[in-house]
Amino acid sequence: MSLPAQSALRLSVTDRCNLRCRYCMPSTGIRKKSREELLSWEELIRTLIFQPLGITTVGFGGSAAGNQIDQPWQHRFDDGVYVPVPAEELEPPYIGPCGLIQISLPDWAKFIIMHLKGEEGGSPLLKPETFKILHTPPFQTGHPDYALGWGISDYHGTTVLVHNGTNMDSHKNMVCSSMAWTAPERDFGFLIATTAGYENAATGEACGVVCEMRHIEPCLSGYCIVADI
Repeated sequence: MSLPAQSALRLSVTDRCNLRCRYCMPSTGIRKKSREELLSWEELIRTLIFQPLGITTVGFGGSAAGNQIDQPWQHRFDDGVYVPVPAEELEPPYIGPCGLIQISLPDWAKFIIMHLKGEEGGSPLLKPETFKILHTPPFQTGHPDYALGWGISDYHGTTVLVHNGTNMDSHKNMVCSSMAWTAPERDFGFLIATTAGYENAATGEACGVVCEMRHIEPCLSGYCIVADI
């Protein structure tokens, strides 16, 4: 008798899994580790990703935490005016793994360069075939232009990988945005970081100018800082 194909797989990364499957759980059970014995996701990502890549300028949560004046502040667009938003007014910490990481442009570039070089064996973290999986849409229907974290498009015959996102304040106002645009076949990419969300036409126009200068389709708006990588 053949078994039906499975479309989902559940993995537990700690000993807190509540399924107690017989194939991995001894009949006598196991001793659960205390919270102090487990690494937080911040500790895990620092140890497993940032440190091997030489990334040191990482923070968690909003920028300018503690109302620092020497760090970029995020802004919301309120009645025609850009209003600074304190880091403490961003989404709560449990959203952190979805994007509440602050990083300098040079260090962000190190992470993106890893993806540019990855399929050619230029990464200390993953095998080339693993990068190929990350950069290839897993489904032919539904979202055929979406890989594992990357939007896939064609730009003049070259495959382009794009990842963008925004942070929001506690009232769901977009307050900052960023985008990574990479073309591994050309060994080229660039980053755009903004200090405002992209719902305002003026910031959209500004970012469109930057994109035009780099000969790409404008696809993000905001006050832009661009770094070729």
